[in-house]
Amino acid sequence: MVRVHRAAGSVTNTDEVFTVYNQPTKPARLENQTEGREIFGLFGTISHEKGTWVAVEAFKQARDLAPSAGLKLIVAGTGSTAQLLLLAAVVAEDRDITAVGVISPEQFYSLVNAVIVPTQWEEPFGRVAAETLLAGRTLIASAVGGLPEVTKLYGGNYLLVNDFRNVAVWADSILEVFAAIPNFRRSTIPLSTSVSAVLESIYLQAISMKLRRPRTHSDHV
Repeated sequence: MVRVHRAAGSVTNTDEVFTVYNQPTKPARLENQTEGREIFGLFGTISHEKGTWVAVEAFKQARDLAPSAGLKLIVAGTGSTAQLLLLAAVVAEDRDITAVGVISPEQFYSLVNAVIVPTQWEEPFGRVAAETLLAGRTLIASAVGGLPEVTKLYGGNYLLVNDFRNVAVWADSILEVFAAIPNFRRSTIPLSTSVSAVLESIYLQAISMKLRRPRTHSDHV
């Protein structure tokens, strides 16, 4: 995300940058996934920006390419009235797609084997992605914004999709995860990290740097 801000010109190459990561809810870690790898999930806001419909269409393509696999998609979360009506129409026509509404992270992760995070914008963090990895579930996510960084931070099994606007590529990724558990990475961030403690440390550093800096004429103006 720092690279995104530098590219946009909002942060210069000489600026000192501190990164403070969100602290996602840590759901119960489910070491043993439900039998098989056929149940995929979408969790969170239902919208075009979040990639809901890219994922739905990709799931349908994957299911049609491997009809004997028994693939299922569970959609949890909420959205605008228009988005919910569209989802209801999709569910009514497709018995392999289920909408469960608003449920807790623990409930959701107990239902699925892998979670799809098909974000279509420069999402700075990706809380669902982090929670998925913390819950011990496989993550398939867009390689955009902060999502690649999340896989480095929280570890676990993951697959990043570079061509994240391409439905066919997503379908192939779903089938790839169904065939075999993908990459594994160990966590590189202490899970007990306190956001407030990190912010306090940064503020103290900034104050210390300000106090050490030689005073200039502009400081008196």
